[in-house]
Formats: sequence, C-alpha cells, structure tokens
Amino acid sequence: MPKELSPKLKKNILIALGIALFLYIDCAFILGPQTKSLKSISAKLKTAKKDLAEYKGYGADTQGLQNDLEAIKKKSLIMEDMVFAEADISLLLGDISRKADFCGVKILRINPQSQISGGKDKTEPVVEISGFKLQPIELKTELSSGYHQLGKFLSQLEENPLIAVSDFKMVRDVLDLSKQKTSLTLRVYVRQK
Repeated sequence: MPKELSPKLKKNILIALGIALFLYIDCAFILGPQTKSLKSISAKLKTAKKDLAEYKGYGADTQGLQNDLEAIKKKSLIMEDMVFAEADISLLLGDISRKADFCGVKILRINPQSQISGGKDKTEPVVEISGFKLQPIELKTELSSGYHQLGKFLSQLEENPLIAVSDFKMVRDVLDLSKQKTSLTLRVYVRQK
C-alpha cells in the first residue's frame, strides 16, 4: 500500500500547485493581455514621438516666418522714414543740406520744382512703391566742392532709393581751381497730399 504523505509535504505540494496555478492564470489571462496592450501603447508612443518631431519642425518654420515678418516690418518702417510728403519739402531740403555740410559740399542754390511735366501739360504719372503713391519732383541744385566731397555727397543722397540724380553738369570753378561748380537735378519721389 502506498505510503501516506506527511502533512508538511502535503502542505508544500499544495503550495507548489497553488503557485503553479497562479503563474498559469497570471501568464494566460493577465500578462498576455498586458503585453498586447503594451505593444499597442508602444506603437502609439512611436506615432506621438514622430508627430512631436514634426510639430517641432513646424515650430521652427513658424519662428522663421515670424522673423521674416519682423524683417518686413522693419523694412517698411525704414521705407516710411525715407518717404517725404509733398508738403514736407522743407524737411527734405534740410536733410539734403545736412548731408552736404557733412560732406563738405557748399550748396549755392536749390530750386524745387512742383512736379515733373512729361510734355504738353501732362505730369508724370503717379508711381506706387511699397504701398505708397509717389509723385516725382525735381530739385535743381548748384553746388561747389571738390571731386571727392561731391562723390561722398552723391553717395549719401542715393542711399535713399527714392532720390536719384537725373541731370549732371560739372565745370571748374574759376575763382578756386581746386573746386568744381556742379549743376545737378535730383529726382525725388514724394508722397502725394
């Protein structure tokens, strides 16, 4: 007849069977679904990580666009500073006078013309630049200076894209042979009234 197991051994076998049953149930019904769930979460995390990287890229693009917008705003402000209204001709003449003094050019005469005529009572058409409606006017000037001073003066004037030299004549000054007398016509685009 078989030998009976001791109560201690029975207890150990029951504990081992309980643990084995617990591990089987855990693996079959709890860890399996958890593993599948973790795989699905992992795929979602990869997608979210990819989307986040794209979003950061869009953020950099947006920052670049904002920088471009700021540059355009600054350029617009600079352009507004360069544009004189037709009523503010005295300010323009003062600006030209300051530049001439800075460069060592003596202005003998400056004569602003109201508008440039394009022939038989026709004025030159209005030009639109950077959202401003501009009308060209002419400033006939007579200057006395040396070559280098005149070059520096003209360079400073033409830093403003709305001022251009349209007629230029230079003769030697008979009183001071180191200087030249210059007649030039400046074409200036001003904002209409």
